[in-house]
Amino acid sequence: MWYKLCHTNYSGDFAIIKNKIPDNIPNRNILSKALLIQNSDYLFDISDLALDEKELVRKVYSNGVLNLNDALESNDNKVTFVRVGSLNCYTKKRVKFYMPSNLAEEEGIRTCRVKVTCVSDIPFKKDKGTGYSQAYISASLKKIDTKEQLSLGNPTPSEGRYKWDVYQTFSNTFSQFNPGDWQIWLQMSIRWDLEDDFPLNYALVVTIEDLNKNNNIYTAIQQEVPNRYKALNEVRIRY
Repeated sequence: MWYKLCHTNYSGDFAIIKNKIPDNIPNRNILSKALLIQNSDYLFDISDLALDEKELVRKVYSNGVLNLNDALESNDNKVTFVRVGSLNCYTKKRVKFYMPSNLAEEEGIRTCRVKVTCVSDIPFKKDKGTGYSQAYISASLKKIDTKEQLSLGNPTPSEGRYKWDVYQTFSNTFSQFNPGDWQIWLQMSIRWDLEDDFPLNYALVVTIEDLNKNNNIYTAIQQEVPNRYKALNEVRIRY
């Protein structure tokens, strides 16, 4: 729930992020929350912890500490894609994002990290008890594997992809893969007391990162798929 994020500094950071998103972008509040969650991380590595230990860390530290600069802009080694929209039970989304060739050609173990955050404007049934959400959107990562086929790229176990949560946020690291259009599959589920055509607004944020910091993946994407992606905000602010 959002109360987990309400540390003193988060309210000011949320306002800064929202003010950098153009007024004509729909779902600005949801997108601001998604960027805030996406760019928060822990000051220590939890990747080797057991699942129950990771859950304890999240209960104590929520999503971690925000990197405000990353929330406001992409850079040469770390590129963020955003998408806002609406879903109902009759529709599914296959959202594409581009993995550049220079990142796919990088040699080594765990050369690339992909992080996904999907935030929904979920209705709640207060008389059903605390946290009773009536709908949620599941997000699933599909990568292009070495056989040039779309295959599942979600982390195992499925941490960060829990049913009926306000948001899903998860990441995975990759060593061998093919460039091209990777995808996020979005699907909405509802409780029995909502109509099937109930519209649910969402914001999706996907970040790809060159962990070795050897490649300018930002420029590579612009060159390989020119004019496909528009900058959310052309102005870069340095703090």
